[in-house]
Amino acid sequence: MAQSYRNARQGFLTDMLVDTTPIGSIVPNLKSTDNSFDHSYVKSGDINYGNLSEKTGNAYVNGDDPAYTHEGYLYCDGSTYEISDYPMLFSVIGNKYGGRASQGIDITNPGSGYTSNPVVTVDAPSGANSTQATAYAEIDNTGKLVKIDTIIAGSGYDPNNPPSVTITGGGGSGATAVVRIDPDTGGLSGITTANVLDWWGITNLGTFAVPDTKTRKIVGNNAVFGNNSPNVGNSSLGVGITGGQWYFAKESQDEYFSLGRITTAGYDQVVETTGCTIIGSQDVTVSMRETKLTGVFQHSHAVFHTIPGDNQYIAEASGDRYLADFKEGSGRVQRWYPTSGQVFTHKHALLRRPNDDNTVATYDVWDAFGGASGNGSIKNPLDAPADQKYMASGAAGAGSWDFQTFIPNPTFYRTQGNSVIGNRDITTGGTPIIDYTNEWEFTNPGNYTVDFSTVTGSPESFQFIAIGGGGSGANGDTGGNSGGDTSIKVGDGSIIHLVGKGGGGGGAASGQSGGNGGSKGGTQKLGSKSAGKFDGLDGTDGGNGAASNGYPKVDYPSNPGTGGIGGLLGRAAVDMGPVYGAGTNGVNREVTGQSGTVDTELTSDGTFNLQGINNPTFVAFWVHGGKGGGVSKGSVTGHPGTRVYGELKASARATFTQNSWSVKIGYAGGTGGNSPGGGGSGAGSGSGKRGGQGHIPPPPSSGGPGASGGGGGGCTALYRGSQLVIGAGGGGGAGADGYDGGPGQNGIGPVGLQQVTSAIGTGSGGVGGNYGCIGGGGGGGGGGAAVNGFTTPGGTGGGAPGGPGGAPGGGGGHQGGGGGMTGTSSIRTDYFQSASQSSSGRTNGKVRMKVDYNNDYWTSGGGGGGGAGSWNGTTSWSSLGNPTSAQITVGDGGSSPGGGVAKGGVGYAKLGLGIITGYIGGTTTTSVGDIYEEGTADNVDWDVDIVSFGDGTGNQGNFKKPSGTPTIVITGGGGSGATATVSTSGAGTVNNVTLGSGGSNYTEQPYAYVVNGSAGGTVVNATVDSNAGTVTDITLVPNSSQPYENMLLFGGVNAKTSKTRYVIVKPTDCSKVNYIGIKAARGNGVNGGDRPEETLKVYYQLPSSSTWVLIDTIINPNANRNDPIIGNVPPVSEAWDGTSGNTKWYTYNVALPQAAKENNVKIKFEQPRANANSANDNADNTDHYGIAEVIYWKEKVTELVFTPTAGAISKPAVDSLTYTVQGETGPGITYSSGLNASDARLTMKSTTKVEPIASLDPDFDIPLLTPYRLCKYLIKAF
Repeated sequence: MAQSYRNARQGFLTDMLVDTTPIGSIVPNLKSTDNSFDHSYVKSGDINYGNLSEKTGNAYVNGDDPAYTHEGYLYCDGSTYEISDYPMLFSVIGNKYGGRASQGIDITNPGSGYTSNPVVTVDAPSGANSTQATAYAEIDNTGKLVKIDTIIAGSGYDPNNPPSVTITGGGGSGATAVVRIDPDTGGLSGITTANVLDWWGITNLGTFAVPDTKTRKIVGNNAVFGNNSPNVGNSSLGVGITGGQWYFAKESQDEYFSLGRITTAGYDQVVETTGCTIIGSQDVTVSMRETKLTGVFQHSHAVFHTIPGDNQYIAEASGDRYLADFKEGSGRVQRWYPTSGQVFTHKHALLRRPNDDNTVATYDVWDAFGGASGNGSIKNPLDAPADQKYMASGAAGAGSWDFQTFIPNPTFYRTQGNSVIGNRDITTGGTPIIDYTNEWEFTNPGNYTVDFSTVTGSPESFQFIAIGGGGSGANGDTGGNSGGDTSIKVGDGSIIHLVGKGGGGGGAASGQSGGNGGSKGGTQKLGSKSAGKFDGLDGTDGGNGAASNGYPKVDYPSNPGTGGIGGLLGRAAVDMGPVYGAGTNGVNREVTGQSGTVDTELTSDGTFNLQGINNPTFVAFWVHGGKGGGVSKGSVTGHPGTRVYGELKASARATFTQNSWSVKIGYAGGTGGNSPGGGGSGAGSGSGKRGGQGHIPPPPSSGGPGASGGGGGGCTALYRGSQLVIGAGGGGGAGADGYDGGPGQNGIGPVGLQQVTSAIGTGSGGVGGNYGCIGGGGGGGGGGAAVNGFTTPGGTGGGAPGGPGGAPGGGGGHQGGGGGMTGTSSIRTDYFQSASQSSSGRTNGKVRMKVDYNNDYWTSGGGGGGGAGSWNGTTSWSSLGNPTSAQITVGDGGSSPGGGVAKGGVGYAKLGLGIITGYIGGTTTTSVGDIYEEGTADNVDWDVDIVSFGDGTGNQGNFKKPSGTPTIVITGGGGSGATATVSTSGAGTVNNVTLGSGGSNYTEQPYAYVVNGSAGGTVVNATVDSNAGTVTDITLVPNSSQPYENMLLFGGVNAKTSKTRYVIVKPTDCSKVNYIGIKAARGNGVNGGDRPEETLKVYYQLPSSSTWVLIDTIINPNANRNDPIIGNVPPVSEAWDGTSGNTKWYTYNVALPQAAKENNVKIKFEQPRANANSANDNADNTDHYGIAEVIYWKEKVTELVFTPTAGAISKPAVDSLTYTVQGETGPGITYSSGLNASDARLTMKSTTKVEPIASLDPDFDIPLLTPYRLCKYLIKAF
């Protein structure tokens, strides 16, 4: 491309030659100070380039002379270029000198009007084991987007279908962006020197800058940017060595300088005392030696005589090893001696600690003979030595103590529904005696003002009651409505501003599932004081239906009444009056207008359409057979086909729509003429047969019609699935008149309807008889249906016979043909009732179906409405600052959704001023916190408290309950790359864990942390195959995962001077803890909390000390922080902390120092805040943090663990024990030598010289840039 710089000066040789310099090389273009002018002269005509004289040239006559355009180079002036224009140069120098490469999200329209950084949302990927990408946008002072930085590149995206990017908030509009997906990782792909050529050809690659070397010369003596780079004078540059160096690196400077020689004297004057420690280790193996038995072990004899013999065969036979033979005689029993004269010895098995069961011991059963020894009998002597076990007494108590390395389960402190902060005064059970002289009560919804200026006297007590409106129950599948909030704001609200939240509307039923109960109303404290808060009760869930749409009315003609029960306020009434703020019951909505009648027919083969039919109450079929054929000769007719009627029984109606109902039509027989009438086709083999052949007058006689008989009609069949359930016989064909005028015969009717319960089949009619002489042909028989073995008189199966042919009459008898018989009809009475048979009036057959159905139903039960939250308490009037008025809002009950559902109970408010004269009963106690033993302020005047979750909107500490899917972080174990995911239930608990990648190089069990999102207390354990180096399984500890119930809120206000907030966790065993964590939310102004300016810090206090020691900052809302478990945590933003209605919770952690690893250690979380003044907002309910859980993560330990082996004890585990005794003492040292070393006195000697090693530690690189007149540098770009 043509360059913007041009110079008409005379150039040096490098300006005139075509070069092959590599991309990225910098070359100088030096200009002489003499004989060089700014004019249009160029060097021309001098072949040797030796003469610097100026000659008039024509370089600019027809365009730029290539000698001065420097094709392929850019001027090193610090300019910024598009990466897409010079990708090769970017691949060499990248963004070393400036510019900004794309990070994977590119702005296509910067938008306008932005006053703050908007939120960038990248659509989530759809695949399994994927991660959603996140990004952060910045604007300039004109209100436009200038860049988008990628925070998390994500994974699992389809590069052929990249996700959409949504830019919201910030006060502006119009900004758009697109993403670029790496096909290998499935994540956002930024542009780097390594991949730029892979993406070259697309837009939005970004920018880069070239070096700025204006008026400077590059010198040095090492590689810079390739061949032909400059070299400073007086430095060596070997043949083939590339370029020079434009700065003197600080790492290299000490190679060029020396501090000289250092001489040390006066060694013997150096005398010092130094402490000594014992180090090293020694393995000590302990085993028991054999010891003689102190006496005869317990034994017995089989004594036959007082004089024993010498032989042992009796012992061999009897099994008594010590029994000898005997002989007659008298005397005493002899003393017992060991056989063979050997002494018995024994020894004991060793354990690292005593067994809990003192009845357990190894024992000897096989070796009761002289010389026996050892710990006992081996139970499995054929096994490998490492697997052998001694026989032992005891069952579950038998076993050995072995050192095992494992990761203990973490300790989780999750706030429960009844959790409280300790060390706060609570009065319970008492009723204050108040003499009220002024009261204001509000029982109707609306806004009210109370004027305190008219109050006379000096009240001591201020009473307040605020009850929100109750939620209405759901009308079946129409949800109920939430009740309104009731609030009391006294004065400016800084002290008393309380809200009783309305109860939630009952949830709508959906299909077979009943609706969820409406949520209980919570409470909200916006001022500094409160008392007597109570969350209402949840409405109960509606009952599930009996069918997919609820309760069919055909089965439930009356309302099933399974609606949920409305939640009460929790107190029966106010002053024994009506119940306020109560939720109302849900109902089952009646859905009518779903009944109807289907009356349809099929005139050709097919299947009835049953769509939309449910719960049939009446089903009937009319099945018509085909009519018998007529004749051309005579006035007789074929018999009509049979019409069979049947109604489905109730048992068959129950499965009516579960079967297909199909039809095969029987068609009419043909008319007989010159040729017999053909038989009508029918279902299966139930076709009618042709008529008989009749006389045809030959020409030139009268030429009348042929006298052939009519064909029989076909059988029509109705099928239930593949079963034939109704068959209607086809009509018999007519017999034709004879040509002597003898009359033919009409088709003959059928036999009676066959009502059967076994299988029905179809049969064909008989063929009509042929004529005699000049007689008429007989009619064909109709097709029919009957059970197997049934024979229609004169026919086979259900088919009827054909009529006989005409026979000669007397005197040459010219008679007419006989009529064919109508086919037999049958019906299955195990399916049908009210069956009947009659003649059809149709030519061809048909089937009519009529269905009455009732699809009306009751919905599943709608959820009951939630009860409202309330406040009911008192405070001193003097503490309110003598307010002049109060603003009251009474919330209405949730409106009825119809269907007879009552409106939710209306809200209620009451204020009273009076004198407290005492209490009836009551006890004042100090609260004992189940998790937090102490917090700032108290139960009335508070700025930390345990509160209910909110809806995640606004900035008043209204954080929403954690709901995101947790993440598993796998770390340690010597390897890397293992991944796992979790799935959660609707209750927000983890119900399954799936191992993704097993990773590699694992030598021991890694740590597996379940962090972020929902599911409190979740514990998983990783299993490692150390031989393969992979994680083989991730298991969920049963019942460890629990839902969150409420949270600790850093918020509210207090009247004290110090605005610093803190809470102290009860003493906990921290001896095996490596990290302290919290499941926490940070306010950002829209996610339910106000954005905090202050950090949240963690301290510890040892049980033997009163000093709090800072551990670290666990949350920094203003800067990036590297968390030891979850990694980088950015400053507060909507992208990280959540948008309106979507509070995001993360597990923040700090490492516990070694000094804090003791039992009964207290942990304090503190938010340091300045005293309130006009420069901050610390007097208000601001700067919110929420904590749902405190976690004590445990480090890997090696401890003695009892390994039970019922009835046996491991031989190698108890024969001997080896201990590693170490010289050191302290944490991690199991067995210490206990040795101490005295101090040592050292005198230096000159024989051991002290030779100081001098070295340089340069602070910065030294630029080797010097001004150089008339010199410009070019970088090879393409």
